[in-house]
Amino acid sequence: MSACPNCGGPDGYPSAHAVGCPLGALECIEGPEDCAGPVELRWPGYGERCWPRCERHGRERVEREETAQERYPDTVWPPADFDPLDAGERWADDY
Repeated sequence: MSACPNCGGPDGYPSAHAVGCPLGALECIEGPEDCAGPVELRWPGYGERCWPRCERHGRERVEREETAQERYPDTVWPPADFDPLDAGERWADDY
């Protein structure tokens, strides 16, 4: 692995760059309004990718995903308020 020419941190890992290194500066994808805490690559509660979010927005995103999973669990039975006519979709499509 190569080192960052600016700060000596591991290149390719933004969170590992030294404070003040321009290659390591991450911006919250939901900010800068109402940001709180450090911006890091954070897992949103699903999938395999992480996204740059501040501590507050990262926590809120995980909470939104947990709420969605509670409301729409991964089952073959749709929730009571699901209407296939709303968007022309079916609940348990096999792709």
